[in-house]
Amino acid sequence: MEQKDKVKEINIKGLFRTIWIANLFSIFSTLNINYSLGIWTIEEYHSTMSYTLVFLFTYLPSIFLSPYTGALVDKINVKTANLLSIIGLLINTIILFMVFILKNESLLIIYMFVAFNSAFNTLQWSAFQKIVYLLFNDKTTNEITKANGFVQAAQSISYLLSPIFSTLVLGLVSINLIISITVILYIVSLILLKNVVLHSKPIISEGKNTWSEIKEGFLFIKNNRPISLLVMYFTFNFFLLGMVNALITPLVLSFANKNSLTVVLTSSGIGMVFGSIAISKWGGPKKRIRGVLIPTILLGVSIIMGGLRESIWLISVSGFIAFFLIPIIRGCGTSIIQSLTPYEIFGRIISIARMLSISSLPLAYLIAGTTIDHMLVPLFKENSQLVEIVYLIIGRGEMREIGLLFVILGIFTVMLGIIGMFSSNLKTLK
Repeated sequence: MEQKDKVKEINIKGLFRTIWIANLFSIFSTLNINYSLGIWTIEEYHSTMSYTLVFLFTYLPSIFLSPYTGALVDKINVKTANLLSIIGLLINTIILFMVFILKNESLLIIYMFVAFNSAFNTLQWSAFQKIVYLLFNDKTTNEITKANGFVQAAQSISYLLSPIFSTLVLGLVSINLIISITVILYIVSLILLKNVVLHSKPIISEGKNTWSEIKEGFLFIKNNRPISLLVMYFTFNFFLLGMVNALITPLVLSFANKNSLTVVLTSSGIGMVFGSIAISKWGGPKKRIRGVLIPTILLGVSIIMGGLRESIWLISVSGFIAFFLIPIIRGCGTSIIQSLTPYEIFGRIISIARMLSISSLPLAYLIAGTTIDHMLVPLFKENSQLVEIVYLIIGRGEMREIGLLFVILGIFTVMLGIIGMFSSNLKTLK
């Protein structure tokens, strides 16, 4: 019996490895083509607004469609859902390729392309997360968290490599060749995934409409106090990180050049990859909530570090530490939600949680700019005694208002972790 269990475990790990590679190729391809189109748009149309809209259309469908893709994943075979997402991405990219070959490209077509890409990518994410649940639900806490770490690694590697790849390759070849490479990678993903044998059955009862199924997911989160608190925790965490993400570029460019910004962003990306590898090998602490709360406190400290001085070295180290911790927080958090959620509704729960978290990002970007321009800049112009005290803490220089806001955001993040440590509903989670 022990030998049989060992063989089964090896088969599951081999199966998951194939699925992981297939989704890694697809996730990288999607991010790479989106980045490439963003760069191509700003070079062709010389419009920052057009460039910004490309990335806006990659966010909005994901926010609005997450609950629907979660319901679909609960309704059909997870392998079928994963395949459908990649087939959709492939067809969408082939259509884009034909448009460029015929020289009929326009901003509207590009916006439509990235929006459809976002929709199919959202379905892929929901299916990928549920596959982890399907394969590892009867495993130990450590194994589940390791598997979630691999999911984080696929995203981290793609986020690190796709901007570098698209920037370098687009400078050497045409956008048509990048689209062709994307099509090939999607086909490879499909071939790998098609040969996987993965049995799962639809769970949702017949007779329910999609909205009823989604409502059931919202009610489950509302009535499950630990999950609702964890979702609120992640939403506020995403909001704070969204503000940091919005301000990191102007912070660095306020005293350094684009090459220095590249160093900071690359060190952050490397930190995210290393953090993903760490959680996929380590599996997190035995009490997973500690893998959420303690790294959040350390995350806040690293954000404070980034705002203290005009130093590329300090900000790079801060970015590496912060992004090293993020996959650990998300990997442990996802594992907790898995352990508290029945398999039959997991697709909806994890997708709704994702929707609520990422929906805070547009608000974070808006508030970050407004806070700097309309609150902190006027405050620093007053040259009051309070401002002099602030200068003693964060140093003098251009746009130190952003440095101050980094410190404030870091303090809020530390407080978020400490409050979580004292929350009876969170600290008692097993």
